[in-house]
Amino acid sequence: MNRCVSGNKGYEIVLNIPVLYPSRNAIPVDRRQEARVKKQWQNGVGLVVNAAMNRGKYKKFDVPVKVNILLMFKKKRRRDIDNYAPKWLLDVLKGKCFVDDSSEWCVPSVEIFSGAEEDGMVIRITPMKEAKQ
Repeated sequence: MNRCVSGNKGYEIVLNIPVLYPSRNAIPVDRRQEARVKKQWQNGVGLVVNAAMNRGKYKKFDVPVKVNILLMFKKKRRRDIDNYAPKWLLDVLKGKCFVDDSSEWCVPSVEIFSGAEEDGMVIRITPMKEAKQ
């Protein structure tokens, strides 16, 4: 369920994406193949994000944000978090959910949960308390 949460804490965007973020180990080494996989993945996730943003009537953040990404896997096994750098995902979210994915505007964090009911991602986007100087 995608939802917009507001209240005393302020506004946040919570997106449930039923797509796994690809591990760096699963991405083809050939640059053309990698570009093709990246484009397909970003197009698919972009459609889901657009639909969720429109359905939830979310407003794009125009202030610096924290992006918490929870990767959920059905299979219980050890995973190296460094294989899940969120560049592709941040590129999809930029312009749809927040203004810029540079370090002044976006601070991402990634967590991994194994043993979930379904594979997917939960993305929580919140404004930062203070803008970086």
